[in-house]
Formats: sequence, structure tokens, C-alpha cells
Amino acid sequence: MTKRLVPVAMMILLAVSCASVRDSQSEAVSGSPTESQLPGDIPPVDWDNPIGGVRVNAVADAQAVMPFEVHAPKGLGQPVSILTSDPESTASEDMVIAFLYDTKDFGRVVVEHVARLLNHGPHDDDRPLVRVRIRA
Repeated sequence: MTKRLVPVAMMILLAVSCASVRDSQSEAVSGSPTESQLPGDIPPVDWDNPIGGVRVNAVADAQAVMPFEVHAPKGLGQPVSILTSDPESTASEDMVIAFLYDTKDFGRVVVEHVARLLNHGPHDDDRPLVRVRIRA
């Protein structure tokens, strides 16, 4: 049980340290800014499709269009959905894959791998940046 909570706890710490989420962003909406938002506000998140992508059936289907090796996150169970950027309208370096999970303890958890933000340090091996969003 503890082994399973460690990756989730690390993702929560990463998400909390990298971004703040306001209550107005907690509801599933179209993803378009509303009139009530002020300039510079972050648009609400569409929790069913946070990347505005296309649904794929399996990691293998996603791998066929992604410019990096895809690895499904571990410790969160089976994803309720896997999404990729639309390969017909997205440049290879802009591709994103998102794994959506519904968890008992944390609600909707979205794990995104972002191609454009590949690590290029001397000890990195060009892995995509991982971005985590949590709707509790």
C-alpha cells in the first residue's frame, strides 16, 4: 500500500510546487475562457480532455504518433482515457500525450508527457517533461 502511495504523493508535491489551481478551474468546461475571466487569467481546464486532443485506445496506438518513447505511468491503475495531440494538425515537437485517471484518494489525475519540453541536460536521455494536474 505504501509503495503505491509514494508515486502519487510525489506527483501531488510536484503539482503543488509547480502550479496553483483555483476553484474556478475545478469544473469540467469547454476549455475556452469565459467573459468573467480577467486578462491574464488561466483558462479553466476541461478535465475530460485537458490537452484538446484525440482519444486513443492503447499506449501502442499513441506510440505510433508520438515522437518519443511512451511509458504509461505506474501506480495509478488503469487510465480512464488516453489522449494525444491531433497528429494531423500538430507538429511533431509540439505533441503531447495525456493519461487520465480517476482515483479514490485524489479524484481526477492527469499525467501529461510534453515533447517540446524534452530534457537536454548532459545526463538526460531526451525524455519528455511530465506535467501533472489533479482535480480533487
